[in-house]
Amino acid sequence: MATNFDGTVVPLISIFTKDLKIDLDAQILLTKHVLANGADVLFLCGSTGEGQYIQREQPAQRVALLSAAKKAMDAAKKRLPVIFGIYGNSSSDVVAQYREMLRVQDKELKAKIIDAFVISPPLAVKLDDAAMDRYFSEIFAAIAEPVFFYNNPATFGQNSIPIPVYESLIKKSKNLVGIKDSSGSMDYRFEILKMLERYPAIAFYTGSEGDYLKCLEKRAPTASSKIGSVPSISNLLNLPAKIRQAYMKGDVAGAKKLQDALNEIRNRIYHEPATKGKAQRGTKFALAWLYKGTKLDKEVVVIPDFVREMTPDAKKVIQDAVDEAVKRGFVSKCKL
Repeated sequence: MATNFDGTVVPLISIFTKDLKIDLDAQILLTKHVLANGADVLFLCGSTGEGQYIQREQPAQRVALLSAAKKAMDAAKKRLPVIFGIYGNSSSDVVAQYREMLRVQDKELKAKIIDAFVISPPLAVKLDDAAMDRYFSEIFAAIAEPVFFYNNPATFGQNSIPIPVYESLIKKSKNLVGIKDSSGSMDYRFEILKMLERYPAIAFYTGSEGDYLKCLEKRAPTASSKIGSVPSISNLLNLPAKIRQAYMKGDVAGAKKLQDALNEIRNRIYHEPATKGKAQRGTKFALAWLYKGTKLDKEVVVIPDFVREMTPDAKKVIQDAVDEAVKRGFVSKCKL
């Protein structure tokens, strides 16, 4: 069983049909592409994968995400850890989703594919510190598998998990393996990293690919293995994995060049700054361009909140960025 969760955690986007069902063949091809581009862990049903919508509106489609991951890994003869996002407005909601996903993989997939679960604060309920500690404690008590925290106030009820709550739960829980932060605050991320110096077995993951190197640099290259990333752009590019590899080898200058390249290309793929769904729209269009004539070569479909017309100019910018990334070795196409 795969148990090493360190490194590049790829939050897989979800490839939909027009009626917002999972396009299984396209999802398998996407997963094969991710496997060929430096993924260490697969994250299903995350925010990048429009997972909160899937859980709420299309819960039966979650088995297709698991099936696509299994089929792609079987075809590649490569087994990576798989982590899965579960959400709710109360601890009982989250525990119910946990039990449902165990049922799904057992009864419908007939295979154990989920190695860990990702939990967050409530979707739409604001908690004080004491209530948040209780909320997570009740969830931890019910989950036997490894667990990741996911802190993203904009998505989860404007709740930001306080450092003392993290530390309290680390001391009480034996199955916490990592903290993902998408708060947008570098000072807050540095506080988490400082706190985790006391708990070297717990990993930290930045949810913002643009600041990955800044987080890595908080530790010496030889001590940075527990600093990972959950970069949306890793659905397309191999740069996050390359940054990690360069830094851990002590090539700090090389890691900076790769980080600068990632930021420049990423900004072109995400064609409209400060708009909902820019990562999903841009990445799906980029993959369609990269894999012309395949199951991924299709109209971009996103959840209703993310729908926005992509202009011809924006599409041309993305196409040029993809072509450049391929030429520079920042994308490896998988075998069809």
